[in-house]
Amino acid sequence: KYNPAEWNASPKTKDWFPYADCDHCYWTGYFTSRQGLKRMERVGSSFLHAARQIESMARLTLPKDQRIRITDTDAWNASPLYELDDAMGVVQHHDGVSGTSKQHVAYDYAKRIAGGMNKANSFVTDALRKLLLNSNEGVLDNLTYCMLNNETICTVSQEASREGRKEDIYVIVYNALAKERHEVVSL
Repeated sequence: KYNPAEWNASPKTKDWFPYADCDHCYWTGYFTSRQGLKRMERVGSSFLHAARQIESMARLTLPKDQRIRITDTDAWNASPLYELDDAMGVVQHHDGVSGTSKQHVAYDYAKRIAGGMNKANSFVTDALRKLLLNSNEGVLDNLTYCMLNNETICTVSQEASREGRKEDIYVIVYNALAKERHEVVSL
């Protein structure tokens, strides 16, 4: 029963953490756990922000015959960015971005972000192709978004520089911020 008279007069002075809900299942490490998932969340969030801007530009500036058709409905979840938007909302839940989720949940979060990025990626590259070239005449048909940063293997550059082939590689750099930036871009 609830009896305040039995309470100890000395307040708790030590930390309650690490809290565990089973053997070897500690809810701790806010700043040090799941760094890969936290990075993936930041990249996904930045990509979603830029993709929304590109989607808006494509809808507002392209002629009617070149506008990117999304679906025949105006449903709230009809945008090609919905899957990434939904994944980011789920991952930014308190145990996702904080790094305190269980391992199988962290795997699910990563799977959702990757799926959303892949779906949004094809939409963004198609929109950029139409915005930059204002045509669909086979130019830049192989335009791709490379998510591999700081990697030694890149299929785009490998294919273009394969023995006996000499192809140009075009790089599109998009600044999603509302201010001018001066940075070094690594290729």
